[in-house]
Amino acid sequence: MKNKILQEFLDSNIKIISKEKLEQCIEYCIYKNQENSITGKTSYHHILPRKLFPEYSNLNENPWNGVHLLHSDHYYVHWLLTEAIDSYSMLNAFCSMHNKDTKNGRIEEKDLIPADEFQKKMEERSRRYTIWYKENIKKMRILNRKHSEFMKKEILIGGKRQSISQYYANIRSIKEQNTFIDGKSLLELRIEKIVKARKMNGWDTSKHQKAMNKVEENGKTKQQNTTDKMVNTRKNKKVLFEGKEMSIKEVCAIKTSRKARERAKKYNVYNEYEEIIYTELIRADIVLIHTTLINATKEKPLGNTTQSLNKLKKQNKLNLIGYYIKEVN
Repeated sequence: MKNKILQEFLDSNIKIISKEKLEQCIEYCIYKNQENSITGKTSYHHILPRKLFPEYSNLNENPWNGVHLLHSDHYYVHWLLTEAIDSYSMLNAFCSMHNKDTKNGRIEEKDLIPADEFQKKMEERSRRYTIWYKENIKKMRILNRKHSEFMKKEILIGGKRQSISQYYANIRSIKEQNTFIDGKSLLELRIEKIVKARKMNGWDTSKHQKAMNKVEENGKTKQQNTTDKMVNTRKNKKVLFEGKEMSIKEVCAIKTSRKARERAKKYNVYNEYEEIIYTELIRADIVLIHTTLINATKEKPLGNTTQSLNKLKKQNKLNLIGYYIKEVN
């Protein structure tokens, strides 16, 4: 497996900086692969990056190219890729991962590369993006102009003429995604225009061709049809919940609300005599009593300042003077 993947890299047009680091990266992926996905702890990684090898991006068709890595291992593999091959997309992916995973707590500080080394990566990314932007700005403007011209094209919807741009703006309200022009859906026409423009500029169109193949007879993709079916089922199907007949959508909303309340922080509400008025309320409940009560403390209760007192008088809520909240431990 290792030799097959390594050969794919060597046979491509990608510039190899360090063959040793590339072999290390592939071996690490295979060795650290978890048997199954672990919710919240693993990421599904493409050994041959999907940006560089779109032909192997579908992991259902190419399961050998996918590995389940712990977040720290996933981070390390992407760092190895930036050291092994000369690719702006891999550099950008690593920098984005570093910033995002550090912020959301996926990666611990001990697993990060040194700050000065990361700063060099960021500077290199900025430098290469500037070069790419200067080289492609003219092509981007041409592509944007062609797309803009396509979106201004007028079509007939319900006996009225409107631009495709207006159509897409109103698509959610008029529910006309299956409109066809000359036997082709608007989705197909839009993809065709993008493919044509990208071919003129010599850009890759493989993803758009795949998208075209996914459009079904009603002008929507399989995913859109599946989503529509699921939404309609949730909205229309009735079930018995706590002795009442409700739609699945309503039941889900009630269960989600209850779970959110269980997880939320709880507060007790006190009056000026330090007596508990309300127990274990969440923030949403406290705001209903008074919008500023959520920020009131024992040291700074409601009505503590002239501004707060005048507000309570204006709202005829003088009974709330001295109220404050304290979090339940």
